[in-house]
Amino acid sequence: MLAARFFNLGIGLAFFITNPSNVLASVRTTEVVIENRTSVPITGESITVNHGEITTRPPRVIQPGQSGRLIAESNGFMTGTEGTVRYKISGVAGAAAFHWDDPFSGSNSFDGSAPGGYVVDHTVGHANHTVVFFFVREAAKAATVCNGEWVVSHLGRQPEPRLHTADETVAIGSTPLKKMGIQGWVDTGCVASAIGVAVREAQHSTDGFWTIDLRLSKFNAGGAGYVGSDPPRYVRIEVEPDTPAHAYARVRAGQQIAVRGRVFIDTHHGEQLIEIHPHDPMTAVAGAPR
Repeated sequence: MLAARFFNLGIGLAFFITNPSNVLASVRTTEVVIENRTSVPITGESITVNHGEITTRPPRVIQPGQSGRLIAESNGFMTGTEGTVRYKISGVAGAAAFHWDDPFSGSNSFDGSAPGGYVVDHTVGHANHTVVFFFVREAAKAATVCNGEWVVSHLGRQPEPRLHTADETVAIGSTPLKKMGIQGWVDTGCVASAIGVAVREAQHSTDGFWTIDLRLSKFNAGGAGYVGSDPPRYVRIEVEPDTPAHAYARVRAGQQIAVRGRVFIDTHHGEQLIEIHPHDPMTAVAGAPR
């Protein structure tokens, strides 16, 4: 009851202030990103925490076209994190609710609800350290589950390190775990197109994947884009076996390629690494900078 009333007690504003936090400090973490796709502001009404704690608090108000986030972490022995954040939609009775559950054991689950005339969509983040994207919109608007601005803002500021021999060797064991969500891949819901230059020769691992690191000249995901070279941005390409793209993945250092594929977040190394997993063949692009 206290959690549901904290705004009335005058502490709601303090609760909805963003604070820095180490996203991967705990056994389980969930970053909840809420994008307001309505035509009116949404205002924080309450946060209820069933398990864990909130370490980065969401903004009090999310304006139309903007996003807010919170980070929840486990804080006990063999525990996860679960909770619900509610935002009131301006001019409408009731509130939109965004619920997450990242348990210590078992599968993650997410769900949302909204007042009449509005809908909440979301992605599904299968990982111990995960990100879930919520979207609240008018029911008449088309549903899309891609927060392209978030993806672009998380592109690499420097190229990823070369895979060591040990990384290439253990991949045959670690990749199935990543697909299961154990320190693994989180689907952003986005499909991205990119053009860039390989910073090194493509690397092949025992799981059959080719890994390519690109210095980007163009990138687009969900209508959000990056063009240019200052400041430079980078993205990792992971090419799965048994896809049409795999036969084209032996990329040379300095080669410029065009690629399109689903965007994932790799949390395996304790960070939010943006990756493109292409399905269709990649193509060489003339005029690569040297």
